[in-house]
Amino acid sequence: EMLKKQGWPEALLARLGSNITLYKPLIAEERVGIAKKLIEDTIEALKKQHGIKDIIVDPEFYRTVADSFFSHEQGARAMRNLSDGAITDLIAQALFDNYDFGRFQNATFELSLKDNYRDRFRYGGNFPPERKIDLSLKVKTSTGEESSYSSDISSEAAEKRLTRNRDLIATAFHEAGHAVVNDPIDTGLATSFI
Repeated sequence: EMLKKQGWPEALLARLGSNITLYKPLIAEERVGIAKKLIEDTIEALKKQHGIKDIIVDPEFYRTVADSFFSHEQGARAMRNLSDGAITDLIAQALFDNYDFGRFQNATFELSLKDNYRDRFRYGGNFPPERKIDLSLKVKTSTGEESSYSSDISSEAAEKRLTRNRDLIATAFHEAGHAVVNDPIDTGLATSFI
């Protein structure tokens, strides 16, 4: 019914049958929830499989995953690849490097993720900085030994483009120009906010 009201031809709707699903863009909190579920599923499986006491993440981990590994074109595929790939590989590297039966029985693993593009939308100068996303793991055994691992996973993240400051200023002046030259008599529109 909704599509009929929008002017979709009935013949096309009949051909599609009841196979139409409507989607809405995911907001940040929903993306964080998806990231948390995917990664916690992986973490629980690794803990159970390898007898690891705990795998913890820093407070901003899930938000960084949601910001850096989600795109509206690909959805959460990059998040799943991070969870099943890079996180699992980094923990596996720590396990292989330090394998000793029972050594990780009471070990704690701490994951962190840093993206230098997080919360950035613009840059100064002529060229944007190179994007750098580091996944880090710190392992603390029950005997107090610590070891650290990291992996550059920049190539696995969803694309993010920053805008040059100079281009933002030019765009702002351009858009303000529409309001300045607007003639309400010709356009039928009055400027209410700039």
